[in-house]
Amino acid sequence: MLEPNRKLWLPSRRLVLAGASSAALISALQAGGLNLSQGPIGSCPKGIHAGDGCPGAPAGTPQLPNLLNSYLVRPSWNVAAVDYHVGIPTGTVLTDWQAMTPTSLGNPGGSVSFGPNNVITIGSGSYTFNNIDFSQHGGASLFTNSATAMTFNNCNWAYSTQLTGFTYCIQDQGGAQITVTNCKLDLSNATQPNAFFGHAGPITVTYSHLKNTQQHFFECSRNTNFTGTLTAIIKYNLFDDAVPAAGAHVNYFQVTGTVGTGTVTGTMSVHIEYNTTYQTSAFSRFETVTISNASPALVTLVSGDTAANTNQIKFATTGTLPAPLVPGQIYFVSGSGTSFNISATSGGAAINTTSPGSGTHTASAATPSGEGFQWGPDTATDSWPSPTFLNNTMIAILDGGNFSRSYHFHDGSPSFPVVTGQCNNNYFDPSGAIGTFYPGSTTPACGWTSSGNINMNDGSTITPA
Repeated sequence: MLEPNRKLWLPSRRLVLAGASSAALISALQAGGLNLSQGPIGSCPKGIHAGDGCPGAPAGTPQLPNLLNSYLVRPSWNVAAVDYHVGIPTGTVLTDWQAMTPTSLGNPGGSVSFGPNNVITIGSGSYTFNNIDFSQHGGASLFTNSATAMTFNNCNWAYSTQLTGFTYCIQDQGGAQITVTNCKLDLSNATQPNAFFGHAGPITVTYSHLKNTQQHFFECSRNTNFTGTLTAIIKYNLFDDAVPAAGAHVNYFQVTGTVGTGTVTGTMSVHIEYNTTYQTSAFSRFETVTISNASPALVTLVSGDTAANTNQIKFATTGTLPAPLVPGQIYFVSGSGTSFNISATSGGAAINTTSPGSGTHTASAATPSGEGFQWGPDTATDSWPSPTFLNNTMIAILDGGNFSRSYHFHDGSPSFPVVTGQCNNNYFDPSGAIGTFYPGSTTPACGWTSSGNINMNDGSTITPA
């Protein structure tokens, strides 16, 4: 309850309320820039901390209010999904995606077409999607290669049927500006789509709940026609587990190759700040293999993928492995390529098999495939000035004794460094990960400075090396 003459601090304004009526009070709040879908004033349990996103959070109960209770230390600021709600504001009334028209999306001259497998194709121009329920009718996905901008507010994605042949919830191949605020995307019941965003242009995602992807959360495939600055702003979100499909390489954010051919000459501006990531499901890369009955045994990856010397792998089978191999035991790759030998220890003698075995055999990495956030320059013409990785809270929990994450963060190399990157004040639980920073990345040689990165279990400082 606001009291007369109480000073109300907003993100950029101060209002003085002087005993006005309710209607006048609401008008004053709106004029002052307050989004009335936000949570109640004073609902930031850690007080007001500049930049933490709490004052602008949507109304609702935090998804993981007890997540940080057991740690020795935690961030001093309000943490997304722990101290404030992210996702669709409580009380929002959603509308069926099949009711969308170009006019309802703010572009009467545009086009919206509903295709097979509930793939919605968006035409040229700019579109705004407010309060749309894309979970109806089994779930829907969007594709464009000609829109200039797509803005999503308070929208919901979930899937009860499989949409074969389409990878992303939202896919842009033309360099559109994508803006997502207060949304929920949940792939818990889907094998396709199996990733949230595939984008060739700039993207801003804030206050959103991203749940149970089977592939990358964000996959930036840069269009070679885009020569300006591609900005990615990822703030105040909950990355809520990944439950990967077989063969998946999962990253929270990854910059991949290009759409089209040629050399990337544009500039990347990436800012990943104040997010919460919570990984509890172990995952590995599974491949169908053949294993010869020979001295030494030869393992071949049927897909044509390759393994590197000393990689650790485990086998499973629908029948019986060739003797003396044991399901679930860790073996080491000896050699490299599509076909290789294996040994019981790193650099040890190659194993001989003494029986052919039966059934279909699979191999999986003994450690998880894919880092958390993985991005950075990959060519000499790839420009990354002043990226920021700040104030994130990242947790990886062991799953039945297995790692649920390889590394939390992997960026850059001395060969292609960023320019004045900042990696500061992030809080980690690395107990379910191989490590926090990928070895050799995020160092001064890679263009980064780092400070204040904390292990929440013991309060120690973690320094990239």
